[in-house]
Amino acid sequence: MEANGDILAEMILDDIIRDTAMEMENLELMERAEREAIRLQDNPTLENVFQRLEQMEVCSSLLSIFSLMLQRRLINLVLNL
Repeated sequence: MEANGDILAEMILDDIIRDTAMEMENLELMERAEREAIRLQDNPTLENVFQRLEQMEVCSSLLSIFSLMLQRRLINLVLNL
């Protein structure tokens, strides 16, 4: 009887070790998938690039307008001297 108990205990222990190893492997796979998802999320998409280009165009246009306003103001100041 004792031999059967030892065999059963060994089988249960083997099952626990196997289940634990599989669970750890699943956790590692989930962590890798999460890191990959974060990496992909951080990569610029074509839409993000276009949005950034549009923002730069708007900034460039505003700078051009500001520059023209300053030039006109300087011209007016010089003419009024």
